[in-house]
Amino acid sequence: MADVIDLILADHRRIRRLANTVNDAGRYGGGPSSLVPIWRRLAELLDNHTEAEQEICYLSLFGQGRDVQMQDAIADHDDMREAVREAALHPVASPIWTRTALAALRITSDHIAREEHGPLADFARCATPELRRELGRQWGAFTAARLRDSAAGSMHVLTLTGLPPAPHDSPWPLVHVPPATTRAVNPRQCSGSRPEGPG
Repeated sequence: MADVIDLILADHRRIRRLANTVNDAGRYGGGPSSLVPIWRRLAELLDNHTEAEQEICYLSLFGQGRDVQMQDAIADHDDMREAVREAALHPVASPIWTRTALAALRITSDHIAREEHGPLADFARCATPELRRELGRQWGAFTAARLRDSAAGSMHVLTLTGLPPAPHDSPWPLVHVPPATTRAVNPRQCSGSRPEGPG
């Protein structure tokens, strides 16, 4: 069973790769034909990732006594999604789309860095292997359901990106896992305060 930390970090690596591609294309004049499929994949991945974190992980990731930090992280997610929706109002590769898309990428980059050096690092130090695997199982089920919705032509994708859903041969394969609830399990805290460490 996959460790939820590995799944989150794998998403972060995908997000960074796609964001770098969009960023480079925006700087060097990449046209719509090159940007549309990359932007679609990035926007869908961001939406699925942020929803999965909030639904599956954040209660356990932040724990008791860190409600303010959790609300700040959720506000980051809202800002990221809003920037993506704003970009969807404009033609891909147009000047205003480029400004809006690059703003979304800056928000995303800052958020991922804070998360990896803060709550995710803390969780890696104090969560039990059993909890990490259980959350990984729930993450897989949640992500698979979202990808099935996308492959079925969910209108949510069109609203988010301004683009039609990706074709069925999308490079993001469905994850086959047993049905499971997406409710987060009760967090197990290693202490009432944030563990000492870098970041």
